[in-house]
Amino acid sequence: MFRGATFSGDTSFSWATISRAHFDGATFSATADFGRATFGDAVFTGATFSGDTSFSWTTFIGTAQFENVTFSGTAQFERAKFTGAWFDGAAFSGAARFERATFAGPVYFDRATFSGSAQFEEVKFSGSAQFMHATFSGTAQFGESTFSRTTNFEYVVLGEPSLSSALSNARFHDRVEWGPFTPALHHNDDAPD
Repeated sequence: MFRGATFSGDTSFSWATISRAHFDGATFSATADFGRATFGDAVFTGATFSGDTSFSWTTFIGTAQFENVTFSGTAQFERAKFTGAWFDGAAFSGAARFERATFAGPVYFDRATFSGSAQFEEVKFSGSAQFMHATFSGTAQFGESTFSRTTNFEYVVLGEPSLSSALSNARFHDRVEWGPFTPALHHNDDAPD
């Protein structure tokens, strides 16, 4: 239990195995490394990460809750494995890197904000994927990603490239819900095939 804890220096839980982790409301003032850790249920709701953060190659066997988390530095989730994940309201100020991550169950990025680049290349979404009201101010890339269940990109605000371009090489195997998009962005709002 690390609810509300403050980590003032560099923090490492890399390679740790934790069946039930509670970091809700915790503050990480420097770098935080959770790379290659294994979690049962992991709760980071409302946590603040001021430095670069790594969850690369991390396995979440249970639910991963990152609602309303603030990532000020680069947030790395490359090759992370999720069962179910909630990133509702999460704020990514630096780069958000999810390349080759796998989501076995549902994932929610509703109302998440990506101020830096959002890299979702080669991600496998086996459950439903929700991006309703998400904001991508920087570049967004979903190249070669696979969406196996219902996918929702309604009310998304996107910078560059357009959503059609960002998803042009993605594969969809179920229903996709699109738009409406913010008219001020002047992008082509047509959904890719």
